[in-house]
Amino acid sequence: GKSKNQLKMKNRFTLVDVIAATTELKKLQGMRVNNVYDIDNKTYLIKLSRTDEKALTQEQREHMANRIILNTDLVEKALLLIRSALANQFSWQTIEEMRKNAAMNGDLVAKSIDSFRFENNEFFMNLGDPYDEEAELLKVPIDISMNASKNAQRHFVDKKSAAEKVKKTVASSEKAIKNAQEKAKSTLEQVKIVTEVKKSRKAMWFEKFRWFISSEGYIVVAGRDAQQNELLVKKYLRPNDIYMHADVRGASSVIIRNKSFEESQEIPPKTLTEAAQMAVCYSNAWEATVTASAWWVHPNQVSRTAPTGEYLPSGSFMIRGKKNFMPPSQLVMGLGVLFRMDDESIERHAALEKAKKSEEIVDENEKKLEEKLDKTEKTEKTVENKEIDEFPDVQVQIGGQQDEELFLIEVGPKNPPKNQQNAQKLAQNPEKSTQKYLEEKIKAEMAGPSAKTQKRKQRKEKMVKQKYKDQTDDDLELHRELLKPHGKIEPKKEEIPVKNEEKPEKPQIFHEKPPKIEKNEGNPVEDEAEEADEEDKEANAEEMTLLTTLTAQPLDEDTLLFAVPVVAPYSALSTYKYRVKITPGIGKRGKATKQAIELFTRQKTDRQAALIKSLLSDDSASRNLPTKVRISAPQLHAK
Repeated sequence: GKSKNQLKMKNRFTLVDVIAATTELKKLQGMRVNNVYDIDNKTYLIKLSRTDEKALTQEQREHMANRIILNTDLVEKALLLIRSALANQFSWQTIEEMRKNAAMNGDLVAKSIDSFRFENNEFFMNLGDPYDEEAELLKVPIDISMNASKNAQRHFVDKKSAAEKVKKTVASSEKAIKNAQEKAKSTLEQVKIVTEVKKSRKAMWFEKFRWFISSEGYIVVAGRDAQQNELLVKKYLRPNDIYMHADVRGASSVIIRNKSFEESQEIPPKTLTEAAQMAVCYSNAWEATVTASAWWVHPNQVSRTAPTGEYLPSGSFMIRGKKNFMPPSQLVMGLGVLFRMDDESIERHAALEKAKKSEEIVDENEKKLEEKLDKTEKTEKTVENKEIDEFPDVQVQIGGQQDEELFLIEVGPKNPPKNQQNAQKLAQNPEKSTQKYLEEKIKAEMAGPSAKTQKRKQRKEKMVKQKYKDQTDDDLELHRELLKPHGKIEPKKEEIPVKNEEKPEKPQIFHEKPPKIEKNEGNPVEDEAEEADEEDKEANAEEMTLLTTLTAQPLDEDTLLFAVPVVAPYSALSTYKYRVKITPGIGKRGKATKQAIELFTRQKTDRQAALIKSLLSDDSASRNLPTKVRISAPQLHAK
């Protein structure tokens, strides 16, 4: 007869053979070390303080059953090991020593066995979750006389549904493993894309600043701090650019880069408005939710020295001449995404853009022709309705001239009358009318007093003569001398051109200053900008070409290399496929960026989504956002 502490087995194996067989479990260990599987719905496990089966709750016992099912192979190997040792009539003490030695040698089965309780024909195993490294180990009793499946079943309280629960647990585990594998695959692909982007992407020069591209395609750049403001003005502000600022604490220096590097080209009003909005939003006005106005000047009005010759601190500038104030700006920004295309996609977009412009030109010409014909018909009808008996020749002459000029506008080099041409341009472009009004107003002020001012002056002189009519010329002269202001600057001097204003800035005392100050004193920023090195000049020359490599509306057939986040006034993002509105709020920039990117990835193709997700690998998308924001977009909170 066998001892009650021994178990009879049909097949006898040596302990060495059993331990050798457990090496297959190292594959599971490799899966855990590599951390490939990361299951979202992690099971909440309760660490048992007592191992008495009677003290276990239903929930604890079900956790034990689940752990046995997840570790079926490991439990079966442990059962095989212990049964083999008992079949060879090893004592309980010898089996315990063999287990300890095997565990010290790194055997997984031996390490998973916690203790033996042979008097109850069972032992305890510390079982974890093979697919979740963070899960705690659970101490589970194993009956030596049962296989792994039956050990799992006996831990379910409701024995009738035990087998069904085991099947459900197995199915759930398989589903979790499948989901984990899919997620691991997606994660590996995302890591691959992020790595490729970091290798291939070369940062553009303006990305170290705050920047955006205006609706008309102008690059607008702003400094983050005093040092960047200094660098922008000294290195990147060219003679044909525009300098913009707002008289609000914390406001940045903003420059609008003109498309033409050498020839003077007028900056459109819409771009000026968007740049003004940027200057105000990147100031304390954002957090205070107070609207403010920005102003702009030409580069030759910006200087690094004060009229007294004092050298200004870093990031501070002296503005000479008149400031051109803009209307109050709205506190509305936006976050959008641009994509860098390959050469083939660039050519495709260039061809589409060219065709679009051709259609717009044709449509515009047709519209102009229709307007001219309508005006001609109205003119003819007006003339016909007049009484023509007395002046027949005049009627013919007017009709013929007007008819001929309107016709030649479309087919010949002649232009219509200047006032008519200007009126048509202003009617087609209302924004241009605002700019033209400002220019005419400035010219009128520079030209001299208007007729209204002259009348006011004459009326004043008449009143003076009436008041002092009884006084002699000598008395009047003496009176004028007494009333003449002393030490005061006349108001007219504010309107003196910049050249005349800059002349007094070179007193002899400047020559006593160090050479560095002598070099900068009185010189406008356009002289400093000429000192940019060759690399910067090449970057400026290729600037507009660089913009053609980016698109805000990617096509399905495009090959996209990487994504570029853009923080800009919301009106400048009107053509962007991916965009959200940013307004003052209480949210943090990082959280707002994650929300926006999550929204973008819902309306995406796979490649576009992967490139957008890659923006989360650094702070490039969030660092240009103002502080304390609130984002809004259609379907932002939809699931």
